Amino acid sequence: MKMINSILKKNRDILKRLVELRIRKATRDLLLQQGFNFYYVTSFQPGSNGIYYCFCYEYGYYILESNYYKVVKRRKNEMLENFC
Repeated sequence: MKMINSILKKNRDILKRLVELRIRKATRDLLLQQGFNFYYVTSFQPGSNGIYYCFCYEYGYYILESNYYKVVKRRKNEMLENFC
């Protein structure tokens, strides 16, 4: 359990750092180089147009196009469509 939580926290920290640096579009390679593990997320959430968001706590991502991901932060008490 400690290992899984450690992976989730690392994923969250990577996404948080990208949001703080205002990097909202990242390549898969960039995320992997930072140590991101795509197999671990805390939740999935459907969005508009059939997009599914993958979240690590309050930070998440979704596939934009081949090899590119949109990085987002979920705000408390806000509908998904309003925070992108």
